[in-house]
Amino acid sequence: MVNRLWQNAPDIQPDCVSDYVAIQAWPWIPSGYQLVEQSLKALIAARQGTPLTEVEKGHHLAKLFGRLDSGDKRDLSHAFESFVGLHDYITVRTIGEFLDSVGRGYTQWRYMLLDGAEGIPPNHIGSLLEIANAAISRLRSCLDDKPVTFPTVMQRIRVNIDSDIGHACNRLNRGDEQPGELERRYENLREEVLKNDSLRLAIAAHLANTDNPRLGTQPRPNPWSLTLPELPPAAEVLVGIWKRSSDRKNLLAYFRKPAVQHPRVGP
Repeated sequence: MVNRLWQNAPDIQPDCVSDYVAIQAWPWIPSGYQLVEQSLKALIAARQGTPLTEVEKGHHLAKLFGRLDSGDKRDLSHAFESFVGLHDYITVRTIGEFLDSVGRGYTQWRYMLLDGAEGIPPNHIGSLLEIANAAISRLRSCLDDKPVTFPTVMQRIRVNIDSDIGHACNRLNRGDEQPGELERRYENLREEVLKNDSLRLAIAAHLANTDNPRLGTQPRPNPWSLTLPELPPAAEVLVGIWKRSSDRKNLLAYFRKPAVQHPRVGP
């Protein structure tokens, strides 16, 4: 639920007043801390077969991560590395460093509106949500005794792009096409989406706009931005799908990168 709300919300906007930036992030950061903390504690309790009340008290996320078993650490690390590979502006490159750097900042963030933003540790909302999602997938696997099914962000993008291009092609099918025409349209659209940098940037511009079919017209993130570029019909269908995605902001980061600079997507 928190992730869905975050995906539909405007991004945090830079500002010369650092307190204002922190205020924008405040609704999300304490919730992200709680999601990571509670999912790690529940995973530790499930692995050890102990009550939650016996798991270590406090909000030290790095210490909780250190108590995970090796398989859980490996999968959470893999998920985080894929995430920062996509969001390469994040300078902390491993999950251990990230959790150590945000430290025990939950209390400072929670009471930031009362105590002020001075000295609060930097954080990243998407990183917290990605770690929590990965931990919850491990917890479900442990409780259900089933294989882990949480794909990394780049795996999700790969699958979603391929699947959604198929949906877009089917939606634009006129019903009187020659054999093989649908397959050719799919391959052509996929080539454009993956390799045409001008189209990628146009898609990113639309994904950055927080208008949403479920929420109606939203305030523009940047009132000084130019009119949104036009999209071909198939790309409009794709943007409509991706604006409702639980990975909207990850897709935005993906399409903002030139194809040659981006991790490879596809078979």
